[in-house]
Amino acid sequence: MKSILITGGAGFIGSNFLTYFLDQYSEYRLINLDLLTYAGDLENLKDLEHEKRYSFVHGDICNKELLSHLFSHHDIRGVVHLAAESHVDNSIKDPGAFVRTNVEGTFALLDAARKHWLDAPFALKKGYEDCRFLHVSTDEVYGSLGETGFFTEKTRYAPNSPYSASKASSDFLVRSYFHTYGLPVLTSNCSNNFGPRQHDEKLIPTIIRKATARQPIPIYGNGKNVRDWLYVIDHAKALDSIFHKGKLGETYIIGTRNERTNIELARYICRLLDKLAPHQAGSYSDLIAFVEDRPGHDHRYAIDPAKLEGELGWKAELDFESALQETIQWYLNKYQIINTKVTKEAPTTDKPQKEVKKDKNKENLVQEQPSQASQNTENTAEDFVEEVEAEEVVAEEVVEETLHTRKRSSEKTQQEPPNPYAQDYSRYANFLSQEDLEEALEGLAEIKASLIRARKNYESAQENDKDAESKAIMIMRKAEKGEIAWEEANKLAMQLLRKQEQAQEEVRTTKKHIAELENLHSKMEQHVDTIKNARKAYRKKVRMPDSSDTIDMIERMKAKVEKDEILSDLYEQIRRAGPDPELERKVNDALGVDAQKEALKDLKKKLGLD
Repeated sequence: MKSILITGGAGFIGSNFLTYFLDQYSEYRLINLDLLTYAGDLENLKDLEHEKRYSFVHGDICNKELLSHLFSHHDIRGVVHLAAESHVDNSIKDPGAFVRTNVEGTFALLDAARKHWLDAPFALKKGYEDCRFLHVSTDEVYGSLGETGFFTEKTRYAPNSPYSASKASSDFLVRSYFHTYGLPVLTSNCSNNFGPRQHDEKLIPTIIRKATARQPIPIYGNGKNVRDWLYVIDHAKALDSIFHKGKLGETYIIGTRNERTNIELARYICRLLDKLAPHQAGSYSDLIAFVEDRPGHDHRYAIDPAKLEGELGWKAELDFESALQETIQWYLNKYQIINTKVTKEAPTTDKPQKEVKKDKNKENLVQEQPSQASQNTENTAEDFVEEVEAEEVVAEEVVEETLHTRKRSSEKTQQEPPNPYAQDYSRYANFLSQEDLEEALEGLAEIKASLIRARKNYESAQENDKDAESKAIMIMRKAEKGEIAWEEANKLAMQLLRKQEQAQEEVRTTKKHIAELENLHSKMEQHVDTIKNARKAYRKKVRMPDSSDTIDMIERMKAKVEKDEILSDLYEQIRRAGPDPELERKVNDALGVDAQKEALKDLKKKLGLD
């Protein structure tokens, strides 16, 4: 049986990969080496406690003596290196911990593998020809993209945070061990992961945790940072493909072409929560709050996984919506269990230490003094746990209430919202049965007028969408410069983004309406042509004079009346459905805009008078 060393197997990606890998390969024995810093949790692996092909070692990847013992004692033939410090915010506060774990730890692992697998540079020991070392890294090493383009394996490195710089350094170390020693290595760089078991500090768990506790959901800056989201099980399957089928010395980037801005993601999660756990206080999206952006925040990540798909045949299997819904349900279950415990037992400041079974064969070679990485994360972990406990107490009644509301809601039949244009479609469809040419032409003119109005509404909704977004961005930029208080900027930006949501919904609805009207218009034109042809044939048969000139005159008259009515109707719609005066006043004051002048200019533009 071949022994594979998995580092960081108690963390989010590690535990999901380890469980998947163990289930896929009965010929492997997996040794999980994890220091159990704040992001590692043996609860993630509780189902494997009695698995004979799995063993856990509590230790540090920087401990060279421990690594030497593990490689020789278990005769390690493969490594999947997932252990890392990975939170950008934490790297800004304490970059030293990231350099130690991500750079020095990777070096220690590479060197242990080199000594155990090679007799000399480019000379693998006999029987060790099939050894492999897979280094798991991040797309953040490539820096930030503009509005277009994708990361590929040929993208130059441009890390912008201590975290991404430490991972870039570890990538270069892996590359050097291939070109200098011939060590059989592979590297993967993945996009943002999501799924069960992710630490509470990450974006998606934070959104769910804050929402269910009815607390502000923090979104950095203006929320327009873009990430490519990858479901953790699809990531595990990609690592499987790379480990077994990848070309040695190569890099494979893993993504799904699934881009979302942070604000879009937050809104979407809130909409799903509104369905899965509705709350009487209103939509969870009302809790979204913008906060000051972090230093060096990359604007956009996007991955083109064509190499992985083409060479190794990997493709993401679960669509984003289904995977996200499963993820949300997992966290709802998790937070409900936590709050149930808090209800029964008052929180205590005495936190039990994690129990780790000690192996008699010295597999748990832990240093007597806590490692530097452990010391660096200890305060952060304790602060976070205390924060979560406080939130759980506050959220206790809210969560119980949510459960009852959710149960009642699930008993109701889910219905699609009524189509606001259904009555019009029904009336317009009746025009198709008209046999009189004048009445048919009148029906055609009415449908055409509705189509023109719908297209105007569509264009107006698109403009409102862009206008609300651009103003929200300007407001947040002024807040970043200190020209507007963050609290006031957040209120204005959220109101603008709610208007943007309404405009986007209007765009979607009107687009469908236009498609229906275009279909009806096409059918009505055919129907009018049929009546015209029938009338011409009848006149020819009874030798009546051709009245096509009269018909054309009627159509021209209809067109003129239709145009006048549409302009009048459009002017009235613009007058009635103007912007929220109070919100516009506040936004214009904040941006220093002359509201009357801009409103007059906008109205002239919409009426075609400028």
